[in-house]
Amino acid sequence: MSIDFTARKRAEDALREAKQAAEDSKAQYELIVSMISDIVWRYDVNAQAEHVGSYISPVVDRMLGLPDGTIGDSFDKYFSYVHPDDLPTVQEILSEGIRTLEKDKTAEYRLRKVDGTTRWVRSKGSAYCQPDGRVAVFGTTSDITERKQAEEALRRQNVLLQTILDNIPIMIAFLDCESHHQLVNRCWQSTLGWSLEEAMHKDVLAETYPDPAYRKYVLDFIKRAAGSWGEFKTRTRDGRVLDTSWANVPLSDGSNIGIGIIVLH
Repeated sequence: MSIDFTARKRAEDALREAKQAAEDSKAQYELIVSMISDIVWRYDVNAQAEHVGSYISPVVDRMLGLPDGTIGDSFDKYFSYVHPDDLPTVQEILSEGIRTLEKDKTAEYRLRKVDGTTRWVRSKGSAYCQPDGRVAVFGTTSDITERKQAEEALRRQNVLLQTILDNIPIMIAFLDCESHHQLVNRCWQSTLGWSLEEAMHKDVLAETYPDPAYRKYVLDFIKRAAGSWGEFKTRTRDGRVLDTSWANVPLSDGSNIGIGIIVLH
């Protein structure tokens, strides 16, 4: 029996080139994900839902303020930096995604950096069933701290504004350009009988001015008579009719674009 050494060498060379190409491809992939500001990750479980493998890009160490290579591919280490109040929710969302094979499942939670500061992040992942029965979840994790801080600043500003308005003993309402109520103070609520939540989800003008022709008259005043006074008969939630005086104050978003009016009753 003769052995074709030439064919064998060609096969060995081809195998070696394939391995080298795979290694080069992996190196290029790891270089690319290391340059992305988001954490790129993969979480694998077997058919029994047992964790069998992970990948976490090196960005995670920079995000947490750790030396390179601290987290490695360990989700246990990563989870140890998740805020303890958020960890059960994060793990449940991950488990649910694996069970349902849901795509684009998201979670927002806090990470505690090594220096003790806290960062808000948003993880987004999609689960896929593999041919061997495993489930792989691919995802990214982004730092959303600045967005959260802006949302919190806006929330505090809105609370302050509502507190100020609630302590003014006259009825005040903010309507947008479509004449929908966006804000009403406590005096408005107690006088007319609708809560802020109800005002935000109902056409209150249809209730306070049930006659279509009269309501159109009121709407025309709101849209055209900014800066002037008007007197109207306003119906309360319990059916009483009040004589009210309005002063329409135009508002701007800072670029001279009208965004609505404040109505003083």
